[in-house]
Amino acid sequence: QMKESKKYIVFRDKETGQFLTGYKSKGTLAFDAKFTEDIESAAITSVEAFEDQKKQYKSLAKAMKCEIILVDATFKLNYLNGEEVKAVERKEVKLPSLIDLIGSLFEEGAED
Repeated sequence: QMKESKKYIVFRDKETGQFLTGYKSKGTLAFDAKFTEDIESAAITSVEAFEDQKKQYKSLAKAMKCEIILVDATFKLNYLNGEEVKAVERKEVKLPSLIDLIGSLFEEGAED
């Protein structure tokens, strides 16, 4: 059976359990954050990017009262008729990431 595995980082609100989808800076450590119940809509970052900028991510999570979650997901792939999906060579797909959100946050902060 064909399976896909992905590991990535998401932020989860400590009180509601909802996942961060995006945020805007409202000045020094104040944020207008958006959350969802649906983990598939959450903003994600790679484990590598997280490791590279761990201090920034941890500070951001703390400021937004979020916990940092490692998602280790496995997807089983079948065709509609139940037959097994065959592997295909493919190009890298870019997902919206927390690193892009953090970059835009610092750009906005510069304008204040």
